[in-house]
Amino acid sequence: MSSDGDANGALGAAADRLYAAAPEEFMALRGELAKQARASGEAAAATQIEKLRKPTVAAWIVNAFVLGDAGAVERLTDLGDRLRAAQDRLDAGELRELTTERRKLVDELTRAAFKQADKRQPPAGLRDEVSGTFDAAVADPEIAERLGRLQRAEQWSGFGFLPTGTPQLTVVRGGRDGAAGPPAKKAAKATQAAPAEPRKSAAERRKERKAVADAQQAFDAASSAFDDAESRQRELSQRIKQLTRRLAKLQDELDDAREALDTTRQEVTAAKTRRRDARSALDRAERAARD
Repeated sequence: MSSDGDANGALGAAADRLYAAAPEEFMALRGELAKQARASGEAAAATQIEKLRKPTVAAWIVNAFVLGDAGAVERLTDLGDRLRAAQDRLDAGELRELTTERRKLVDELTRAAFKQADKRQPPAGLRDEVSGTFDAAVADPEIAERLGRLQRAEQWSGFGFLPTGTPQLTVVRGGRDGAAGPPAKKAAKATQAAPAEPRKSAAERRKERKAVADAQQAFDAASSAFDDAESRQRELSQRIKQLTRRLAKLQDELDDAREALDTTRQEVTAAKTRRRDARSALDRAERAARD
């Protein structure tokens, strides 16, 4: 997020704190940061802070890691730049070396991120989401820029990269030089033979952008409803816990009172017997005195 004035500065600082916080702390912290911003006279920043969405566990792990290690994003983007440059040059040998480096870097960052999150044995699905996000950041610089502000894990579904120029490659394979010529000539020949995709009209592109915007708006609304419902659920769960503790305490007091009542009833019965016996003794004494 860019910083433009006090409002954006407050928003950026709040986002850093929010997306580094554990998911279970997100809602309460978001409310507190919005409250602080509003109290400081930054109503616009407060409104934007309230719109920040809670990240998934995988997104939180990546966000917290890169916010604590700014060099991680630089390493991912640098490797992505070198991979795209090698692909533009059709350098199969360098691509193989950089692909190995890519696997090592993604694995290294994934392990470091889980270690920082104190998740020593993460589920396979969660590990795939985190490593997939780092891998996507290598392939797509726009994803790399979003690291630290992710709401959900990212995945890169393309075969190659986003080239800096032409030609566009899908798959580049190394191997022995054969009759068809060196790898670069093979790739160039495959590229030339591939049929060109029809260009989309401006109307089609506008329609697709509108569909994406509508879907994003629907997702944001659903996410907001989910966050609110989850917050209410957490509040009600906490309330039930408090009432359950109070009920247990009252139950203990009730049991103690019933036990005390039983004891008192026995004491009343014994006292009544003693009073009756004492009354009988008094009556006998008075009759003897009259005689």
